[in-house]
Amino acid sequence: MDYQKSVEFAIALGYEGIPDKSAYKGIFYSKNGMIWIHDIEALKASLGGVSSEELKSLSYDVDVYNNYKNHTNEMADNEIKSLYSDLSPGEGEPAYLMDGMYLFPDGSIREM
Repeated sequence: MDYQKSVEFAIALGYEGIPDKSAYKGIFYSKNGMIWIHDIEALKASLGGVSSEELKSLSYDVDVYNNYKNHTNEMADNEIKSLYSDLSPGEGEPAYLMDGMYLFPDGSIREM
């Protein structure tokens, strides 16, 4: 999945955006002390070629990354819709999630 969809998916799974000037695009996503991974190979390279085990010791959520690494944007959209299936925004009305992000009736999550 692309970066924006990865962000949407992380938020849908309960990760919170935390501003950090040293993070990719100035923000990282964390849940229960674990950091969401958008692209494990780029992360490993940026940290000097560390292993997956070293990433785990640095609180990166390698296990969750491995669960979703093969998801396409469409697969992520379907899973997001499933996660929010009990939310029912009115016709054309987005539902506020958090951090300026809204769930739209078509299942997309966008910032407003």
